[in-house]
Formats: sequence, structure tokens, C-alpha cells
Amino acid sequence: MKLFALKRKSFFRRIFLAYLALSLALLVTPPSWTGPLRHIVLLPISLFQRGTLWGVDSVERVARNLFGGWRQSSELEQLRNRVKELETKLQEQTELRLAAERQLQQYTTLPSAWRDRLVPARVTGFSASPLRRKATLNQGSAAGIRRNSPVFWNGAVIGRVESYGLGPRSCSMVLIGDREFRISVRSKRTRVKGVLTGLGGDLCLVKYIAQDGDVKPGDVFVTAGLDGIFPPDRFVGICTSSSNETGELHRWIEIRPACTPSRIENVAILLPPAATEPELVDRFFQATTEGMLPTLQAQIDMGVDGILGATDWCFKSGPIMSPQMLRRFILPHATATSSW
Repeated sequence: MKLFALKRKSFFRRIFLAYLALSLALLVTPPSWTGPLRHIVLLPISLFQRGTLWGVDSVERVARNLFGGWRQSSELEQLRNRVKELETKLQEQTELRLAAERQLQQYTTLPSAWRDRLVPARVTGFSASPLRRKATLNQGSAAGIRRNSPVFWNGAVIGRVESYGLGPRSCSMVLIGDREFRISVRSKRTRVKGVLTGLGGDLCLVKYIAQDGDVKPGDVFVTAGLDGIFPPDRFVGICTSSSNETGELHRWIEIRPACTPSRIENVAILLPPAATEPELVDRFFQATTEGMLPTLQAQIDMGVDGILGATDWCFKSGPIMSPQMLRRFILPHATATSSW
């Protein structure tokens, strides 16, 4: 086997050397003598060269197509990711725009004179108890929110802020259907007045309207403005039933509020004038005190031994105003009248 391999190597070596010698001879011989023979001898080299160039070109073309396809697929994947990012940003911007439109709607449905006293808020949660109607808002005392601040949705009364859960950045709202909710209302058609209270569900009850009161289903009820919390003539709800067959002194009147809790997203909280216009409140109490002092002096001149005055400072569940406002607006004038 080794001898055969050596003979094959020697044979190819001799052919290569002979071919090389012949090529060198043709190179030094004038072309006019060896033209046809040159073409014949160089034909294998030309064919090999062409074949090599064709193979290299084919390989290069295949590699270019493979690399180009990979690069195009990579660029396509990058474009798809970019499109997804843009779609996500577009969705976020759309949500922000819709939220801004909903919040703007809360302003446009309320009187323009309230604009400086309105605080926009977003509902962040609802009470899990089926017996209560409460919600949590993302605004608190840092924004000037106070206990019993009215809360509106699309211009209608939907609740008030309660003292429990009032923090710097959040507050708890009692919805209009809660059993602890109270508000003075009147019929927009006949102007008969009553007190609306929640039934713990989607309906409310209007109390203290006499049996002969003119109220029928479909009547619109608005705030009466007699409770010192809610401004008058704000939409509350629509009467769904009115009966005088209860055997009681008053009619049984059910009201469906302006909305159900599941529809509430953005609301507007109305700040008290004391929070936004303290100078106006100061002037009011100053004028009240100055008007009261002559009356006190006249009674003292008549020889009375003492004067006893009475007023409401709180509800059954807490004071009307915060301790800070009480010290700011009430105590100076109460001290002035009591020491006269």
C-alpha cells in the first residue's frame, strides 16, 4: 500500500512538472508560433479559474442571502417591538386623555363660581361590606379636604367626606345610598322638602314629607340647602315610588340616586369657604360680633344677671369644623362676646 501511494504521488508530480515546464515554454515562446497550442494547454487552467470564481461567487451570494435574511428578520423583530412600544404609549396617552376629559367634565357640570373651591379626585376603592356604601378617594387634608366636604359626580351629589379615614393624601367618602347618609332635599316640581337617607343599597328614602305632600314617581329631587353642607339646587335623584298607604304620618318615598357606585371614577370635592376664602369668613364673624355687642350691652344696661346663648357646634358624630378652624374663626369672637 505504501509503495502504491508513493507511485501515485510520483506520477502526479511528474505530470505537474511536465505541465509546468510546458507552460513556461509557452510563456517564453512568441505568441504567433504557439497561439492554438497555448489555448489548448491553458484551457484546463481557464476552466479551473472560472469554476473557482463561480464557486466563490455562489458561496458569497448564498452567504449574502443568508446574512441579509437574518439581518432583515432582526430588523423586522426590532420594528415589531417598536410598534408594540408605540401602541402601549398610545394606549397610555389615550387613558390619560380620557381621564382628563372625565375630570374636565366634573368642572363643566358645576357652577363656574366654584372653580377655585373644587378639588379633583379619583376613586381608588370601595367598601367591601354589602351593608355600607363607602369609597376611598386619592385626595386628603393636604389638598384642603375637610370633614363633610360635598362630593359631586357630573354635577350631581353622590356623597360627602367623613372624618374617619381622612388623611393627608386620601379620604373616605360616604355615598348617598349609605344608611348613615343624610341630606335635606326638595321636589323640583312642587318644592316640598324632606330629608333623604340611604337604605343601604341602590335606593334612598325621603322622610318627613306629609301624607298630603304632592310627590309622584318621576319627580326630580334636588338639594334644599338647609343642612349647611350641600349647596342648594344640585341634582340628587329621581323618585321611583311614592305611597301614602303606610299608616304613618309621612309618605314612603323612594329615590334612585344619580348614579351607582360602579360607574364612579372621577369626582369633584367642594371645599368649604373657610378653606379657600378665610378672609371672607373672618369678615363675616367680625360683622356678626360687632352686631351682637350692642345687643349684649343693652341687656347689661337693663340689669340682667347673665346672658345664656346657644348654637350648634357639631353633629352627633363630630364637630362641624376642624379644631384648627374652630380656633381660627370661633374662639376669638366667642371670647370677645363672653368677656364683654
